[in-house]
Amino acid sequence: AEGQIVVLVSDEAGHELVVGQGSGFFIDFDFAHPHHRFSEICAGFYFTSHDPNGAYYYGADISVHPAYRGQGIGRQIYAARQALVKRYRRRGIVAGGLIPGYVNYKTTMSVQAYVDRVVAGELVDPTLTFQLRNGFRVRGLIPDYIEDSASDNWATLIEWGNPEWAAGPEPATPGRG
Repeated sequence: AEGQIVVLVSDEAGHELVVGQGSGFFIDFDFAHPHHRFSEICAGFYFTSHDPNGAYYYGADISVHPAYRGQGIGRQIYAARQALVKRYRRRGIVAGGLIPGYVNYKTTMSVQAYVDRVVAGELVDPTLTFQLRNGFRVRGLIPDYIEDSASDNWATLIEWGNPEWAAGPEPATPGRG
């Protein structure tokens, strides 16, 4: 349950509004066999693939209401995920990252060329550039990750490595939730 993050703000009348969210779960991830579909790794969107002893936090989803973007909310969600990973001494965060900016280039370059240029700082992708700025690195590409016409169903395989991770006894683990 701790891996589900909600960002609330109060409106003028004092009502709390949900303006951002991040969801995910602990899992063992096999980088030797990284190809997966979003619906499969999330167990049909029920997250029953959560393993309280999993080495990685799988970042399933993150979103910020359009009216609240550019205010650091996404960064706060990433920081909360990173704090969770550090607190439970996990290896890091792994995710399939959509590349919505590819829609503007898919007729002129391959997805690999696009991602390479974003990583090199030559192009800006609204999602991948943000992830790179938050310490993630691209580990590869995932074909047929999710139905998404902008990216032709591609996603990046991204990883954030916990700089405090060290093998050893694990702390108490969060339960299923």
